[in-house]
Amino acid sequence: MEDYIKEIIEDASNAYGADFLQKITLKLNKVLKADYTYIAEADEAYENAELVVWVAKGELSDTFSYPLKDTPCSDVMCQKVACFPSGVAQTYPEDEFLADLNIEGYIGTAIRDSKGRIMGLIAALYEHDITEQQELISGLFQVFSGRIAAELERARFESSLEGLNETLEEQVRKRTQELSSTLDNLQDAQQQLVESEKMAALGRLVTGVAHEVNTPLGIAITAHSFMAKKFNDFLRQVEAQALTIEDMDSYCSSTRESLRLQEFNLNHAKNLIDSFKRTAADQHVLEEETINLSDYYSDVISTLKAVLNKKRISLHLEIPADLEVRTLPGVHAQVLNNLIENSARHGFDAEDINNHILITGFSHDDGTVQIDYSDNGKGLDTESREKIFEPFYTTARNKGGTGLGMSIVFNLIVQSLKGQIELLPGDTGVSFCYRFSSFTEQ
Repeated sequence: MEDYIKEIIEDASNAYGADFLQKITLKLNKVLKADYTYIAEADEAYENAELVVWVAKGELSDTFSYPLKDTPCSDVMCQKVACFPSGVAQTYPEDEFLADLNIEGYIGTAIRDSKGRIMGLIAALYEHDITEQQELISGLFQVFSGRIAAELERARFESSLEGLNETLEEQVRKRTQELSSTLDNLQDAQQQLVESEKMAALGRLVTGVAHEVNTPLGIAITAHSFMAKKFNDFLRQVEAQALTIEDMDSYCSSTRESLRLQEFNLNHAKNLIDSFKRTAADQHVLEEETINLSDYYSDVISTLKAVLNKKRISLHLEIPADLEVRTLPGVHAQVLNNLIENSARHGFDAEDINNHILITGFSHDDGTVQIDYSDNGKGLDTESREKIFEPFYTTARNKGGTGLGMSIVFNLIVQSLKGQIELLPGDTGVSFCYRFSSFTEQ
């Protein structure tokens, strides 16, 4: 037997997987002079077997499956070894396969996995009596069944692993699609919130400007009413031919002062409305434009007088009168609006006095422009300093804060202006510094 074992090992020792199973089955078929030799795997219920390798008359042939019931293979599943030196077809008359092949002798040995469970069998079929060969055949089967089992088990594991990989890939694909869809929905929701915040800021701007415009318009209307009364008095005196030089001088003097007051306040209201129209439009139509930065910032700040007055905040602007840049004016309007509202909402109380905001601007030698913004308000705690630019972070949630104001400022400066912004250190108040470059005119 040792010679047979050596011959088989030499031929199949360097093979693995399906190649090994085919080679060892062919070699066993040749050494054992069998008419048919095969390796089969059984299902978990031991009801059917699937041929892994089928050697017929010394040649590899197509594999197939067959039921185990009423076959000698069913004995292998139960007894681990089944040997019928002769008359096997008569012993199993229901097995048409044996009859069709004129099988006389049969030897089958169970193949066990690493846990000792029967996973299949290896069998040899003969068209003649094998009484004298049965011990050799059975011995060789038992010698190589372990290696055959290892290869079958590895094949099962690899197949299971491939199936698992395919399942995981499908799960990853589906999960990626779900996450992508969720991300798109979140981005849409965030964009809607940002637009909502912009509209809310515009609403506050409208309210503030309306409040500011009411004062000069009220004064102008009062001056107009005063002049109308004076004119009616003047007209009655003329009609009664009772007009004196003193009455004429008084009428001219009061009318001159009323006209001056009316003109001043109407122009003031007009300037407020013009500033509002420019900044409100700029916030929603973002187009490049060359602007005088000092004048434009002054216009924006004029529309925020109501916000400043409500908290009694004085704002000082220091930007060179000749500093001109090509930029997106609407972005600057939004940035200023959010910074000032942030200071007013979080930095100051209405009862405080000496509330100040300072905005300075200057250009660097490299062509960039720097804006320093600072207030002398309450300042920020450690957590707020770390999270101030994070979306949806707010310390005023119960007061209607959305936590988007400073996040919008950050994104506008970084993405729209291609600049950078940082929160400067300090024990009191809040200070920001942002830099941006003038756009190149196309």
